[in-house]
Amino acid sequence: MLSPRRTDAPLYAVTWQQLLAAAHTEDEVIAAARDFTAKFDPLTLAKMPDACKPAKLVDAQDIAAYAYELARHDCRDEDPEVAQTIRELGAFFPEAAKRLAQLASPRPSQQDVARLFG
Repeated sequence: MLSPRRTDAPLYAVTWQQLLAAAHTEDEVIAAARDFTAKFDPLTLAKMPDACKPAKLVDAQDIAAYAYELARHDCRDEDPEVAQTIRELGAFFPEAAKRLAQLASPRPSQQDVARLFG
């Protein structure tokens, strides 16, 4: 009988905030968004209002548009499980949009930074 292989490497739980912070490209943020969305129960997602259902996530515009739709939605009349899902998605997607904006913004050169503090 085979026993599981034991390693001495520590295991780390990675939060979605850490995944977004570690993303260095638009594609990495979009992949994180797709993975985050995939963790939800499809039956719960099916019960969500159409505007709140995750759509195809292809680019930064899709992330920003979905974050906006989630922010606009009032969950008070929703099933508690659906409302919780909308709140979780509504917490993630604005952060994903913010990370995409950070990645898209021009970074100052070392000379620019030196002039500011020199």
